Amino acid sequence: MLLSTIERPDLLISSHLSRLLRDSVLASGATGFAFFYAANVIPRLINVIPKIIHSKGIDIAEISRASRHILKNASSLDGLPVFWSLLLSSSVAASRVMELLFATSNKVRDLPTLFGAGIASYLVLGFHQLRLKRANGNASVRVSGRTFDTGLFLFTSALDFLFRKGKSTTWVRSKSKYSISQSTIDSMTFIVSASVIMFSWFFYPSRLPHFYNHWITKFADMDDNLTELLRLARAKKFVYGVDSGYSYVMADSCEAMGLPRDYADPAITIPIPCVVVHQNQTSNCELHGLWRFFRAFKSALKIYLSINLVLLLRSRSKMNIRSVLRAIKNSIRSSSFLGSFVMLTWYAVCLVRTRIGPNLFPKIKPIRWDDTIAPGLGSFLSGWSIFLESPRRRGELALFVAPRALGALFPPDFGATHELLERIVFSLSFAILFSTAYRNRRGTLPRGSVTPRGVYAYAIMNLVQ
Repeated sequence: MLLSTIERPDLLISSHLSRLLRDSVLASGATGFAFFYAANVIPRLINVIPKIIHSKGIDIAEISRASRHILKNASSLDGLPVFWSLLLSSSVAASRVMELLFATSNKVRDLPTLFGAGIASYLVLGFHQLRLKRANGNASVRVSGRTFDTGLFLFTSALDFLFRKGKSTTWVRSKSKYSISQSTIDSMTFIVSASVIMFSWFFYPSRLPHFYNHWITKFADMDDNLTELLRLARAKKFVYGVDSGYSYVMADSCEAMGLPRDYADPAITIPIPCVVVHQNQTSNCELHGLWRFFRAFKSALKIYLSINLVLLLRSRSKMNIRSVLRAIKNSIRSSSFLGSFVMLTWYAVCLVRTRIGPNLFPKIKPIRWDDTIAPGLGSFLSGWSIFLESPRRRGELALFVAPRALGALFPPDFGATHELLERIVFSLSFAILFSTAYRNRRGTLPRGSVTPRGVYAYAIMNLVQ
């Protein structure tokens, strides 16, 4: 058999090909492509088609053209579906090769998989970044945001997995005098992350992804001119007691709300009255906070209720009165969380800048409340609404916002050193998550073991074949 294989190279090639098929290399690549293609295409179609119908009516030609454009772009060689297909298939292949080359004991059985997936992911990401740079005219890959955001999600999931795995060991449990629940850790992670994200939204929106800015702005429902005024104050261009030439920014908004234009003039009015911040709905900060809560609650309930009912309809076998009531209850709970998030942000800003702050600390300049302290406190308090959510949802939300918060701390432009660091962090994080998924697929992961959490971690756990 060995002699015939040497004499017939085609037998050797077919043997390797069949081994690849048996080891599910191609299957992992195919499922990875299909999953990320659907994840990329479906939200875009849902976003674009209603906009076309709203502006042009049911224009079949325009809808068809836009749909073809989305479908074609998602399948490009520079797209995430192709990237993840190569990433998963090459990692499976590299892991199998490493297992054959380096036989290890059960105690270190993850090493070949870690090593193989780490090398494969490092090379695939480097190749993908090179293509992105060429497509962007050798610009920084951070411009695209694709590999950077993915890397942050993988990093936070891997860090969370290692922390929970270490915390679950017998040695750590025996040495710990004080035990903090995972739910509390998740809640604190969310609060810190939300603080960074909201402060960035107030003053450094360019550090957040576009869709993040869009959704925060939509639910906050803040006057764009007021946001611009806060950023001018942060840049020390809008100063109380001085005619800095920026009174026009809010003057038109004040007039549209039925308020005097002088309310927007920093040389005359110090500070800008809360009624301007309230959009002239009420002069009472508490009533304004409740108004913000119900507006956000109503908007969120439409979204959460639709999603939960659609998910319920998919599993018709489990559909009954109890499951419908549970879906409604969960929707109300999540909507209350989001409504409280918005309310706490607004109410904290008002409370600090005009009531508590100036009375307790009269020596602090009025502009300082507007350009740092009030938005900062509002950003911090908003995250405490997470305690309205269930413990499981707290973990999901914490792992969703933590990567965004980390991303807001990085510089806007990446150099060669940053790209190298990104590849190293990406490959290590991916290798940790992949090795767990690899063992789970082959049934060698002990029952009851800690498993990774997070959007990409769940995808990897289900896509590795």
